[in-house]
Amino acid sequence: MPALRASSPDRRHFWQAFANMAAAIEQEATTGEDVQFVGRRADEILSWHGLESTDQNV
Repeated sequence: MPALRASSPDRRHFWQAFANMAAAIEQEATTGEDVQFVGRRADEILSWHGLESTDQNV
């Protein structure tokens, strides 16, 4: 996450890159339960770095 934030020229670029990475992982999930797990983990990772998925709408 720190490398992604550092390499992103602005907030919009960061969120697009993060969303693309999360989508690639979700595509490999085989069940709805797996997709939910991936979503929760993504939210946890964001939280560890002081971000929330709702921040991307700001």
